[in-house]
Amino acid sequence: MILAIDLGSTSFKAAVVDGQLNVRAVGAHPIKHRFAAGGRVEIDAGEATASLQKAIRRAITSAGIRAAS
Repeated sequence: MILAIDLGSTSFKAAVVDGQLNVRAVGAHPIKHRFAAGGRVEIDAGEATASLQKAIRRAITSAGIRAAS
């Protein structure tokens, strides 16, 4: 099994892919942005970590596998 991760600008996504490169499941979770001075966009590191963990858990659970697999 392969766990693919996409850290996008609006959400973090994770996909579980099997040995034949078939996507078994996908999980996603939105991320919160803060707009700062000078046109910067900021993301809180704790919120980003939590969003990534939720996306990964959703993908693994949807694929019906254990993380140890």
